[in-house]
Amino acid sequence: RWGRQCFTATATGLPVLWSWQRALGASRPSDDKEWGPRYRPFNDENSVSGHCFLGAIPFLVAAHEMGHPIAAWSMRALSPLTGWSRLNDERHYLSQVLLGYLLALEATRAADLSPAVTALPTSREDAPEAA
Repeated sequence: RWGRQCFTATATGLPVLWSWQRALGASRPSDDKEWGPRYRPFNDENSVSGHCFLGAIPFLVAAHEMGHPIAAWSMRALSPLTGWSRLNDERHYLSQVLLGYLLALEATRAADLSPAVTALPTSREDAPEAA
């Protein structure tokens, strides 16, 4: 269940991540560009931290699956560490890390498969009668 939800969250968020990265057009803090950190749409592809997005998803899904509140909160506390690392290494600005993390939050919410959705009929005998 955990792996499936991680895959679903990643597959849900990746198209949005890729389009935001390219469309917003921001550079990295470590890039030596004459125009600096300004946003120039479709000019660069570092606007959203993909590492932060991919690093947060397993922890956020695990937090949702945990039965004990302390364990869930510990998973939530660990989820932004990849983004913090990218910020510390000057690979992204804070806004880019926050965009990646918020996208991971929304993708994991979208991947939350409720029991009503996962309880699909497995055979023709279990399927409802057609009227």
